[in-house]
Amino acid sequence: MIQINPQLVNVQPITTKKSKTRWHFGIRSRSYPLDVMGEIYRALKNLGAEWIRPSEEELWTIKVRWKYAPNVQNNQNGENSTNNDDSSVVVVAPDLMKMQIQLFQLEPNNYLVDFKFDGWENSSNSQSNSNRDEDEISSFSAYPFLHLATRLIMELAVNSQGS
Repeated sequence: MIQINPQLVNVQPITTKKSKTRWHFGIRSRSYPLDVMGEIYRALKNLGAEWIRPSEEELWTIKVRWKYAPNVQNNQNGENSTNNDDSSVVVVAPDLMKMQIQLFQLEPNNYLVDFKFDGWENSSNSQSNSNRDEDEISSFSAYPFLHLATRLIMELAVNSQGS
């Protein structure tokens, strides 16, 4: 017969708590925040992007416009258009992608650079998005955004290796 020690009956097993995994889309950095923002502005300039000067409340947010037109042809009028079978219909495709880049503090000395798609504009008429409905704007592919975000990340990597 097995004897149970009465002192061991009340002993609880030791469990180790595992911290919850956090997922983020962007770049993590331990650098000083102003250095991070400076590197982002340098990379955007090298890639030919445009941005507006941030307000004091949005110091850690960059609103970017970026030319993107990989498969667009010029028609006889010099306007950008997509290929259609009906030659009388001209569809002017937006060619300026808008992106917001924001720096967040996750923990002390640990930051995240976040990329967010912010719509499209036409270089010929910047008010064209107001004429489009939300379904049409949201139906654009995510690949141009991912392509330009990848180019920015690669440029940041090149700049960080050079310093």
